[in-house]
Amino acid sequence: IKNPEPALYQLTSPKSSDISVCLLTDTGSYNTTFKNEYTNGSNPTVLEMMTMESKSYGAVAWGSKSTFSCTDAFLQNLVNFTQPSGSTCNVKDVKQSFETDKDLNLINLSLIGLRIIFLKTVAFNLLMTFRLWSN
Repeated sequence: IKNPEPALYQLTSPKSSDISVCLLTDTGSYNTTFKNEYTNGSNPTVLEMMTMESKSYGAVAWGSKSTFSCTDAFLQNLVNFTQPSGSTCNVKDVKQSFETDKDLNLINLSLIGLRIIFLKTVAFNLLMTFRLWSN
């Protein structure tokens, strides 16, 4: 992707409306800072894409108040919240409630079960091998 546009995502928990996380991706400036005092945040993370000879910066902010807003979390002069069409980024449009996929959870659980069976088989084989060697 050449010259990616910045994207702003607000993730909320379906169980609790008090917690909200904002993910700002593909910013052109490493100095993206947070402006609200009630916003907790991490240092901006850097993803270097060496094949494209470009860098993509991202930042995460989270808040525990009901008035937390992603567009208020970052400094407006450092991040442009306009989309290529010229309209401003409306956080309500990108606000989603993520749920786990039941099939994916079943596959992960099955994989863990198979790994446990494999390890038990290896341990049993080693135990029987050592027992035969001792006789």
